[in-house]
Amino acid sequence: MMATEIAVIGVGRWGRHLAKNLRELGVLGAIVETEAERCAAWSQSCPELRCFNDPQQILDAPIPAVAIATPSASHFDIARLCLQAGKDVFVEKPMTLSEPQARELVRLARDRERILMVGHLLLYQPALHELLRLTRSGIIGQVLSTHHERLEPPRERTPEDALWALGVHDVAVALFLSNAVLLEQRAFGMLGPSGVQEDSQLHLRFANGMRAHLHVSLRWPERRRRCIILGERGSLVYDELTQTVTLDRRDFHSSPEAPEGELLFRGNAQPVRLEMMHFLERLRDRERPLSDGVNGLDVVAIVERACAQIAAEPANARNSA
Repeated sequence: MMATEIAVIGVGRWGRHLAKNLRELGVLGAIVETEAERCAAWSQSCPELRCFNDPQQILDAPIPAVAIATPSASHFDIARLCLQAGKDVFVEKPMTLSEPQARELVRLARDRERILMVGHLLLYQPALHELLRLTRSGIIGQVLSTHHERLEPPRERTPEDALWALGVHDVAVALFLSNAVLLEQRAFGMLGPSGVQEDSQLHLRFANGMRAHLHVSLRWPERRRRCIILGERGSLVYDELTQTVTLDRRDFHSSPEAPEGELLFRGNAQPVRLEMMHFLERLRDRERPLSDGVNGLDVVAIVERACAQIAAEPANARNSA
């Protein structure tokens, strides 16, 4: 059965982008928003749209699919109820905040034969797919490691560990690029005065020999979002802010005059639109989404273990006491 309507649960800072794109695609059937002012604003601008103020109200509505963009702590409860009600579910990242909860959603989706897709947005960036294609083409030789940076200046925000707030994106990308079993992980970080992990580093080792190194920070002096793939014959640099992929051919044998970089790709696609189109396609063909529930589970498990490792560090134990 093809879902002709999707309800968006939560139309705050991010959910409104999902709702906008689904409306433009002609499949937005309803919104669910507990804040009365937001609900009233949508009702005024889209009088044909059904608006509910309680997620429970959508369970019995004749809408076969939902997109959940509520605060992370509520993802599990809402997604579980929707899956139990027989609805297909798209849920923003992180899918849940614990591995057992993520595993339960995967089980429910499998048992109810429902689509479960997680909002790992970067996996729908054309620049990232070009990065993978170039890597597999052998242009930089054997891949040695990937390096991920997601660094943000301090600002007022909901208290959330850097790995949960930012690192989920890069863990998903690391798994996508490696396409191999994770053998080992180690995390290091710094707890801020409020007990939040403000700056974290995560190191991953995969069965195919690849290693990934992630650095995420909520208190960096500049905004930086990059993925660098180091190879035997150079490196590829994906700059998320400019949506470019650059080839750097320098290695230990290069002369000092060797050029620093060659632009290979520049993208201008709208990843949210591509992500929602992918969800619609999976609702139609019932195939496995690129960022399915198992992918979401793998990411949650890695981030949860990493946060536990950081919290258990002796220095952090003293800082949080």
